[in-house]
Amino acid sequence: MKNNLLYILITVLLLIAFLILLSFKPANVIIEYQEQFKLNEPLRGSLSITLEPQDSIKKETPLLLSLSKGDKILEAKTLTLEEFIQLSSNPIPPIKKDSGSYYETPGTYSVDLEKLLPYTFVERGEYELLFNIFKIDLTIKKTITVD
Repeated sequence: MKNNLLYILITVLLLIAFLILLSFKPANVIIEYQEQFKLNEPLRGSLSITLEPQDSIKKETPLLLSLSKGDKILEAKTLTLEEFIQLSSNPIPPIKKDSGSYYETPGTYSVDLEKLLPYTFVERGEYELLFNIFKIDLTIKKTITVD
């Protein structure tokens, strides 16, 4: 009886730990933009990265932002997390540890899309805005329509 109870307790604790690990997503990214633009309008909006209390992301972490139409990349920008946060509305220094410098301070860091991808729409059609943080396997794709 005691062995069965112990077995059930261990199984439940392992299941809870597994569910907690599954729900952990470092950094939250939001792209706020118009979904429709007119011809000759510039790309506008903002890109925000929110760090949660449990996040610890190296300052050298590469970020990629691109705008494409069909299979053609029109604009692309690569930068580090440190460069992004320094361009943001809330720049902060990274926290130094023995193994490097990390961003751990919870908060939201926003940058205007125009600063990152200065692009004016010169053709009608559908465009794709892509944001990627490779190290944490985070990819966001958004569609933009120009008429």
